[in-house]
Amino acid sequence: MSDRMMELVEWLRARLDADEQVALEASRAHGDQTTTGEHWRWEDPERDEPLELDPALEDFIKGGETIALRSVEEYPTRHVGPLPHFVLPYASEVETVCGMHIARHDPARVLADVDAKRRIIEAALGEQDHGDFGWAWTQVLALLALPYADRPGYQDEWRP
Repeated sequence: MSDRMMELVEWLRARLDADEQVALEASRAHGDQTTTGEHWRWEDPERDEPLELDPALEDFIKGGETIALRSVEEYPTRHVGPLPHFVLPYASEVETVCGMHIARHDPARVLADVDAKRRIIEAALGEQDHGDFGWAWTQVLALLALPYADRPGYQDEWRP
């Protein structure tokens, strides 16, 4: 593998590390060290029920007076027993499509995405060890880096 490709791999790994760190921090609830990430959903805090989101039916999520973004996972508390992580305890309204995007890209999904991308990088490096690293793997690595092209350090020569 060329020095240029190794530089891209190291830069890409740093972006994945940053994504992982943010997802892990967003998952921490009540001091617990969550390593697999939380699954988030929108709820009606008055009824503690999940809200079904359909942007075709409404422009804004509305659950009673307010809505809440909470984890599916529950954590022990001192006074009332297990509760979800109240990511956003209340909001008056959120655009439905934005709400769907937030919940779909919860920490658990981000961590799974980071893990999959790291495995792809390792597969590419494994092919290099076997002498089979070629154009296709170069393109795969360049494509993995492309979503981060707006981040500092991205080099246009990496662009596929």
